[in-house]
Amino acid sequence: MNIKIILLVVIAVAAFAGCAKSEGPYAHQSSKWYYDHAKNETAAEVKWCQNQPGASKIQSCVDAATALQKFKFDAWVKTPPSHGW
Repeated sequence: MNIKIILLVVIAVAAFAGCAKSEGPYAHQSSKWYYDHAKNETAAEVKWCQNQPGASKIQSCVDAATALQKFKFDAWVKTPPSHGW
């Protein structure tokens, strides 16, 4: 009886481990969260995504990249022009 329980537990753990899909160190955050944390956490998430095959299909990678791009654009728009005349 104990062997059956142990075997069942081992099979269940293996099944759940195979289903786990990593989406990065800061996965499952909202786009707003990624925007608000663009300098550190979002940059780390994007860096992690760059090393993942199929990152364009990982939702957290898409959200982080989009938020970081928007953050950089907004920062660029707010930067006053430098006139090197």
